[in-house]
Amino acid sequence: MLIDIIAVKYKIEQYAKQLGKFETITPINAAWYLENFLVKEVAPVFGGFPHFPDDEGYLTYRVPNWGGDNKVPFLSITDDYGDIVQGIFLDPARWNGHVIQAMSDMLGFDELVANFADRE
Repeated sequence: MLIDIIAVKYKIEQYAKQLGKFETITPINAAWYLENFLVKEVAPVFGGFPHFPDDEGYLTYRVPNWGGDNKVPFLSITDDYGDIVQGIFLDPARWNGHVIQAMSDMLGFDELVANFADRE
């Protein structure tokens, strides 16, 4: 499914370019949304984290190793995405044709869990 979404986004980008009707085109690729962890329906994908304790009462976060240094690009849609888009709008010619990798921070999974634990 994720591959389908990426393919559709790419097709939209290519379509916009071939129209020749836009002065600038700047694709923005959003990283993993931090807000996804606030949706209880998504929690089972991650072992219940951060909403459903396991049998021993722990909030277990379960994902495969990411590879490399195990850092993942995360994005706060609420706090950061709008600022990134505004920055592009302030000087659209500068960003024309550049693909923007929108992210708030590169975090390891252990850091992500620690940040959630610090909020409570």
